[in-house]
Amino acid sequence: MLNTIAMANLLKGEYKEAFEKIDLYGSMGNIDNDIYEDRMTNLYDMFIQAQSEEKPVDKIIGDDIEMFCKKYFTVEDKGHKLGKFFGSFGWIMTVTFIYSIIELAIDVAEGNSFMKSKIDLFPIVLGLVVGFILMAFGKFVNKFLTFKKNKAHPIVYYIIVLVLFVTGIIGGVSVLGDKVDINLPLYIVLIVSGILAVGINLAFIIISYKKNGTLKNLDREDKRIKKEFEEEVAFKGGLKDVASGMAFRYKRLKKKKAKKGIEFTQADYAKHVQKDIDAEKAYNIFAGVCIVIFVIGPALSEAITGNMMLAAIHFVIMGVVGIFLFRWFLKFNKEQNESYRVILAECEEKGIDVVEYYEQYK
Repeated sequence: MLNTIAMANLLKGEYKEAFEKIDLYGSMGNIDNDIYEDRMTNLYDMFIQAQSEEKPVDKIIGDDIEMFCKKYFTVEDKGHKLGKFFGSFGWIMTVTFIYSIIELAIDVAEGNSFMKSKIDLFPIVLGLVVGFILMAFGKFVNKFLTFKKNKAHPIVYYIIVLVLFVTGIIGGVSVLGDKVDINLPLYIVLIVSGILAVGINLAFIIISYKKNGTLKNLDREDKRIKKEFEEEVAFKGGLKDVASGMAFRYKRLKKKKAKKGIEFTQADYAKHVQKDIDAEKAYNIFAGVCIVIFVIGPALSEAITGNMMLAAIHFVIMGVVGIFLFRWFLKFNKEQNESYRVILAECEEKGIDVVEYYEQYK
C-alpha cells in the first residue's frame, strides 16, 4: 500500500500542503486503488522536481485545487463504475460466505443438522446500513470540513469512522438483535454466497488476464522497482516522525538533567537510544509472549468447557490475527531501530543534535 504520509513528509511548505489536500481527495473518494496510487506517485514525482527547482505549486495544479482534483482523478473508462459495483458486491458475498462457514462450524460443534440450521444475516445487513451512512458522512467531512475548511485532520476522520462503525454494529446487535431476525436456511446462504463470491472474483481474474495478458497486473521486474521505490520513500519519509519523537525525548531528558545540575549532550542521548536498540530482542520476545497469551486465552476458555470445536475455531482465528500482529511488530521495531541508527549517524556526521536534525524537515 502506497505510503502517502511518508511522501508528504518529504515535501515542504506549499508542496506538502497541496499534496496532502489532493491525497485527501483521492483517498476518500470513490476511486479505484490502482488509479489512486498511480496518480499520487506521478504527483509526488512532479512535486519533488518542482520543489528542487523552486517552481511554484500553482504552475502545476493551477489556482483551483478542487477543480484540479476532479480532472486529475477522472476515470474515462465507462465500465469503471460497473466494475466498482461488482467489486463491492463480490466483497460482501465473500464476507457472507466466510460468516456462513463460521456458523456452519459452530453448528457442527453443537451437533445441529446442517439442512435444518438457520443463519441470522442481521449483523451483515446492519453493517451495510451503518457503512452506507458513514460513507455519506465521509463525503460531507471530505467536501466541507476537511477539504475546504481544514477543520479536521484525515487521521481524526478515519478514527472517528472506525469507532462509529464498530459502535454502530455492536450497539445495533445488542439493542435490536433480539427484536430483528433475518433468518435464512444456512445451506442456501452458504451455497449462494459461495457461488457468487467465487464467480465474481474469478470474473475479475479473467478480465485482468485478458487486459494484461497475465494474471498479474505487473511483471516481476516492475513489481520489484515499485516495491523498492515505495520502501525507500516510506523509510525516508518516516525519518521525520521518528526524529520528532527523538527530539521531544531529548529535550525532556535534557530538562530533567538540567534541574539536577547535570549536563546532557547529544552524545549522552545517543548512548541512551543505543540501549533501546540493543534491547530489540527482549522487546520482540515480550511481544511474542503477549500475543501467544492473546491467541491461547479464548481457545483455552472454550476447551475448559469441553467445546473442542469452538476452541479450535477460536485458536485458528486468533492465531491468524496474532501472526499478523507479531509480524507487524517485528517489522515496525526493525524499521524504527534502523531509523534511530540513521538519524544518530547523520547527527554525528553533521555535528548537530536531534532537535536541529528535526528542524531540517520544517
